[in-house]
Amino acid sequence: MTDFELRYSEKSVKEYIKISFLGKNTLGMLPMILCGALLTAVPLIGLIGFIMTKNNVMLILMICTIVFDAAVIVAMNLMINKYTKKLVQALRRLDGLVCALSESDIILVRGNAPQSVIGWKDIEEINEGKTAFFLKTHEGLILDLEKDAVLSGTLDEAKEVIGKKYGEIEWNRQK
Repeated sequence: MTDFELRYSEKSVKEYIKISFLGKNTLGMLPMILCGALLTAVPLIGLIGFIMTKNNVMLILMICTIVFDAAVIVAMNLMINKYTKKLVQALRRLDGLVCALSESDIILVRGNAPQSVIGWKDIEEINEGKTAFFLKTHEGLILDLEKDAVLSGTLDEAKEVIGKKYGEIEWNRQK
């Protein structure tokens, strides 16, 4: 059994949001990659068109597209930051709980009193980020198991327990 202290830091919650929004693998990120390629290609086409034709409309197109590209990047960052803060505030009630992972279930404990028992059948998605494991239940509860918050047991034991559930649950690793 491995025990984790639940800590919902902005860093790990932001990592979870990026995994959720931007995809967990290259195939999941394909739409974002294509949008980025398109947003890069349009200003280049405008620049080439301006050089070839000396037409100011192409220059204006290029400038407008660059401004739009910058606005998209800023809007994405603002959206991720806003959602991160909301999610951290919502999950703060779970701060300080101890999450005990075993092969049979997951027990949330406050002090010495069990608060909740979650069966592995209730976990619908598992993600592994650089800083944490993220277990999401069918009810939408996110267990943020930060890798540096192991209280007892080892990280390898936790990976082994989670790995045994790999075939039953969607498991996404981001390295």
